[in-house]
Amino acid sequence: MTQLTTKSARALIAEAVDGLPSITAREALALVADDQHIFVDLSDQSEKIKTCIISGAVSS
Repeated sequence: MTQLTTKSARALIAEAVDGLPSITAREALALVADDQHIFVDLSDQSEKIKTCIISGAVSS
């Protein structure tokens, strides 16, 4: 079923991330070596080429 929206992409993204937990880069670095946490790199291919791949992350 098709849905039409008058919301901007920015508004849709804001709604999507509202309420999601967030952590600082420093907190993430402390967790990356912990086997109880999985990092998923959601960067697109051009971002990965420019900025590098997140070490230890599962690539999307």
